Amino acid sequence: MSSPTIQARDATKRFGKTSALDGFNLVAEPGEVVALLDPNGLASQIVIIDHGKAVAAGTPADLKRRVGGRVIEVRTRFREDLPIVAAALGRLDHGTARVDEATRKVSLGVDDPGLLSVALQAMETSEAHIDDISLRQPSLDEVFLALTNAR
Repeated sequence: MSSPTIQARDATKRFGKTSALDGFNLVAEPGEVVALLDPNGLASQIVIIDHGKAVAAGTPADLKRRVGGRVIEVRTRFREDLPIVAAALGRLDHGTARVDEATRKVSLGVDDPGLLSVALQAMETSEAHIDDISLRQPSLDEVFLALTNAR
């Protein structure tokens, strides 16, 4: 059996007279992902751990700013259109578009939000049937993947 990646026993954390943790125990085995949420579930502070080391910490907004950029997301009407859209988006910013077949969405991280208008033109000239196109901040999942270099 391997050693735990993260282990805390009887941890206590106080803010002045307020006890945030008291007798807290945690064991995370290699390969496990563990999330600790505050009582209201808003995750006002997040620590991203990769291979046992904290690689980033901050509020969700801080972490999104750290990754930077925006995400162009296109939802197709038909799954068959996903490769067409992925190829078109991939040419925009020399990046690799991520395809989610289950939701029929293709997304691409971009540094220049002005590329949305270029993406709109590319979708208009393509043969793909598009239901929606948007520009948004990266999700926390995308932040995690970027900061841990996960695929």
